[in-house]
This record gives sequence, structure tokens and C-alpha cells, in this order.
Amino acid sequence: MKYKEMDDIIIINLPNEVNVEETREFFNIFDFMIKKGFVKFIIDFTQVKFVSSCFLSAMLSSKKTLFSSNGNLVLANVSPKVYKILEITDLTSFFDILPSIEESIEYFSRKTK
Repeated sequence: MKYKEMDDIIIINLPNEVNVEETREFFNIFDFMIKKGFVKFIIDFTQVKFVSSCFLSAMLSSKKTLFSSNGNLVLANVSPKVYKILEITDLTSFFDILPSIEESIEYFSRKTK
């Protein structure tokens, strides 16, 4: 799993399949960046074909952590298949889901003005 810092935003690129091992890696990255003071995260779903319920739970937990710090976690490039999973689990109302990384960055820019 790759991630990069873009100003005050962390962009996490997910792999093709997001199982338990990837969920642990996500939490490690998330915890490390929270400790460094980051509170804006974009999760890039461009490559994702499968996402486990374990990861969905991790995203919820992360979003709640960020909420208490006035931060946010935005989902970008979500495929129709993954969107359907988010819809079935009623997570589409909980997460901001945007079509691209660029629009996600703009979203954060608008929120801080």
C-alpha cells in the first residue's frame, strides 16, 4: 500500500484487494500520520476490485477518530462495484465519496476557507 503527503493531506492508494493484511497496513499508516498531526485523508480506490468488511470497519473507525480532531476521510475513484457495497452497507451516507483525487483535494480546500 502506497501513500503520499500532499501539503496537509495524506493520499492512501489501495491495492487491488483489501483484506485483513491490507487493513493492518492501513491502520499503521493512519496511526503514524495522525501522530504526525495529519487530519485530512483521501483513500484512492482506483485499483480496488475487492474490499473486505474488516476494511470497511477500519474506515469507519478512522473516520470517527478524525471527526474528534475536526478532520475527515474522503473516498476517491470508487468503482461502481465497490460503491454498491458501500451502498448496501449504508456507508454512502457516512463518507464523502468523490470521483477523483483532484476533486477530493478541492473539497478539502473549500472546507478550510
